[in-house]
Amino acid sequence: MKPIKQWKTASLLFLGITLVFGYPLFSVLSNWGMHDWDQHLMYEGTARESILTYHQFPLWNPWECGGDVLLANPQSSFLSLHFPLTLLFGEVIGTKLAIFLYLFLGMLGMWFVCRKLGMGDISSYFPPVLLMLSGVYAIRMTVGHTNWFHLAWIPWIFFFFLQAKENKWFIIPASCFLAVIYLGGGIHPFLIAVVLLGTFALFDTIKNWKLLHGKMLLLFLLLLVSWIPFAAIKLFPMLAVSGETLPLEQTDVESNGLLILLEALTDRSTDFGSKTYDTLDPSTGETVHWYWHEYFAYIGVIPLLLFVAAFFILFTQIWEYILAALFVVFLILSQSLFPSLWKMFQQLPLASIFHGPSRFLFAFIFFAALSLGFLLTKWEQKESVSWKYVVLAILVFVLIDLTLVNSGLFASGLYVVPDENIQSDSFSSVYGDISGYQEKQYPLFLANHGLLNCYERFLAAPAAFPRSSLSGLLYADYSGEAFLNSSKMSENISFWSPNKVVIVVSGVVSNSSDSISASDILVLNQNYISGWHAIVDGSRREVVDVNGLVGAAVTSADREVVFFYSPKWFWIGMVVSVVSIVSLVVLFVFLMKRKDKNKLDYLGTN
Repeated sequence: MKPIKQWKTASLLFLGITLVFGYPLFSVLSNWGMHDWDQHLMYEGTARESILTYHQFPLWNPWECGGDVLLANPQSSFLSLHFPLTLLFGEVIGTKLAIFLYLFLGMLGMWFVCRKLGMGDISSYFPPVLLMLSGVYAIRMTVGHTNWFHLAWIPWIFFFFLQAKENKWFIIPASCFLAVIYLGGGIHPFLIAVVLLGTFALFDTIKNWKLLHGKMLLLFLLLLVSWIPFAAIKLFPMLAVSGETLPLEQTDVESNGLLILLEALTDRSTDFGSKTYDTLDPSTGETVHWYWHEYFAYIGVIPLLLFVAAFFILFTQIWEYILAALFVVFLILSQSLFPSLWKMFQQLPLASIFHGPSRFLFAFIFFAALSLGFLLTKWEQKESVSWKYVVLAILVFVLIDLTLVNSGLFASGLYVVPDENIQSDSFSSVYGDISGYQEKQYPLFLANHGLLNCYERFLAAPAAFPRSSLSGLLYADYSGEAFLNSSKMSENISFWSPNKVVIVVSGVVSNSSDSISASDILVLNQNYISGWHAIVDGSRREVVDVNGLVGAAVTSADREVVFFYSPKWFWIGMVVSVVSIVSLVVLFVFLMKRKDKNKLDYLGTN
């Protein structure tokens, strides 16, 4: 069978598996899921609203926490491959379609890795199935961690990283895919990818030192730098405001141990309340509950036993993969056993957001799956045809088992029925004072309201005034979405949009006893972060921080004030990213032409 036909066959098989595995997602089309679905649908919805309704690039999110950055938020997802689906079908259906898309892409990418590593025709399907149908992807999608979509790009990065062994130019597509993960808000997948690649580079360098010396480590270091220009459009604005946001600190210690990790990999229970593990937060002394969904990563007993078999049968041949898998386990346990190692990891940029080291189980499954692929290939290549049937039987059994256990998560988790929200003509923020208020961000956005005390890890200290509470309480200190600082008099907003607000000023009264105009500060009821600008009657005016809110000085002579959010680092980053992408295209065309010329020269000499 020719490679192109194998690729087509693999694509069709993975498409079929994806449709069967993900079918429960559409059991109730309009429903969304539990926990963080609310937050991530809000990210998708606010970006979609900015683009389609207001025709603006999604820079600012007025619906979140009294106003927060959108592009510069590490978890914003609109610079993703799947976002056109959101634009076309809306955020709920678009997200469900994206779960299908990334599941398919992840399996296909892992298949390419397996073929690159010389695995057998049947065996090459085992690692993709084990990796992407494991409990990790399914549980993250079920609880709304949809920025974990981008786990699907990790096999592609690894594939091009392996290719770079032979041709250093392949580090460029690897860098591009790493940038794609970051641009799509996949902070956790980004960190998992870095640790996974760094671990492999270390052990592969040790194994092949005489042949390659430190080439893989050098390629890894190059990868850590070369993704930056492609992601500059988002990275630069994020770095620019990171000093103004609340610190990203994860101080609680996850309860873990070998037995807990074995449970996570082999326990078939999908009841999120079936298990909890309690620990003490060393910084507060409070008890922290770690629920089952934080650990769940079901692959089953058979794959674990096969991994043990691979350890004893193939260790001398593939020890870099086996030791990489075991090192990931060591890293997961290090938070409790070797706190200094985990603290060292948390010093990496954005690593402090990493909630629980058990989330690295994806990296363990990645290396374990490849180890099993090598083992099954050894059996598949035996002279007896019966071994091929053994390999096929193992593949089919694991495929069915993972589908029965993990696919059911989608059906049980998508139970949130949409509220019938009546959209308000005017925007305002509300304060959550009822049970479950933190899962009201998305419904409130649909009603054109923001949740002041929202669930968000990357934000300035909320200073905006809520108009009311979710229980119906009205707040006396609310002076409108635009008001004068001294008199608290509300001013009329003639145009409102996420990035731009136009205000008609009428409440600054001149003092009739002299010719000097009275002055005041016009306040926009949005949290202050650098990047805001003001134009007063056509002239620039300085924006000031007024007790954490956006403000600008006005006088009785002023009539119209335009506040708009346009950080300079967005424009700088956009130029860097565009130049990088254009340069990449030019380089690709040049290399293709040179390749074609070499082919013609070769034909001309024969």
